[in-house]
Amino acid sequence: MPKVTKPGRKHPKKNGAVQTKLRLPQIRILRVLSVGTPAPALTRAKLCERIGISAISGTITAALNGRDSYGASVTGLVPGGLVSKEELKVPEDGINETVYEITDRGRKALAVYAEAHKRLPKLREKDISINRRYKRKVLKAGA
Repeated sequence: MPKVTKPGRKHPKKNGAVQTKLRLPQIRILRVLSVGTPAPALTRAKLCERIGISAISGTITAALNGRDSYGASVTGLVPGGLVSKEELKVPEDGINETVYEITDRGRKALAVYAEAHKRLPKLREKDISINRRYKRKVLKAGA
């Protein structure tokens, strides 16, 4: 009997098919990485800034590396082969930085998503994404 796997499996597809079950944060990452010629290689901090999410929220980690500790399993963009990950050493301070770049498979997945949904999702607006309780605290402290 052939082995049946769930759609959110961790391993990339071996037959070369394009992964189509992507989450909204993953599509946003692919969209940001695909803009420009040549495509930019961005760090996590730059990705978060351009997408409009907090760098400490965990959204970027789950989208890039995947997750299966709770809820439905999510295949990450890096294990899925849609985004490549490269370590760069910065000569000024000697600290390694990890940069992410979109691959051809990532471009195909983005095209498939755009064709199926007739548009790409908007990037998040940081002002809207802030918790209301936090806004109240900031307003009271500033007054």
